[in-house]
Amino acid sequence: MVYETIAILVVLVGSTAFLARLIGHLGAIVQQGIQQLDQNIAQAIQNTVAQLPIGDFEPVNPIQAAIAQFLMNKVQSDNIAMPERAADGTFTAKVITEVPE
Repeated sequence: MVYETIAILVVLVGSTAFLARLIGHLGAIVQQGIQQLDQNIAQAIQNTVAQLPIGDFEPVNPIQAAIAQFLMNKVQSDNIAMPERAADGTFTAKVITEVPE
């Protein structure tokens, strides 16, 4: 009876040690797989970005940039005069009483 109990304990301890080692080995395999997956995803993203036609844009036209800057400055200024409208919604003509010299 004592030998059977000792044998059972040895088998249990051995099985526990085996399982602990197996879990550690599987953890290392999973960690290595995750690292490999991360590298593959990074490589796929780099390849995708490299193949996109992002860099094929024309340079900014300086005339268009100047016009855009002028319009932005005009919109941000406070002296924008809206045209007058009549009661029916049509624009009214501005009457100039002074003649510029």
